[in-house]
Amino acid sequence: MDGGIQEAVAASFHDGIYKCILSNPVSKAEGYRKIVLNRLQGYFQLEKYTEKQVFHEKLTQDQAQSFLCNALQEHFRQYNGWDTSREYQIRISAKGRVLCSRKAIPNQAPKGRAVAQPEKALSA
Repeated sequence: MDGGIQEAVAASFHDGIYKCILSNPVSKAEGYRKIVLNRLQGYFQLEKYTEKQVFHEKLTQDQAQSFLCNALQEHFRQYNGWDTSREYQIRISAKGRVLCSRKAIPNQAPKGRAVAQPEKALSA
């Protein structure tokens, strides 16, 4: 299982990733409910969410990658990461199977345009 997680993280955590979320803790007794990694200039900001507080740390890319591997092996079952064109997902089943997927991010509505058209009044 450990090798599968390391390979999956290595394949989905690259220079273009700007945000990662670890969620679905292994047990409810885990100290953190979710962990968010945001790429800032030259480092990653790690945000650890408890029930009522958020703790912050700064990590290099290598530290962030090894942190993700360790957290997925021991504490969390789901990873989502985003770059400019794709979303990467790693899920770990209850039996320990590593499931990986990636999908293209759909085009979003351009800024400044209404998504829904206004309804026309019915004439009698």
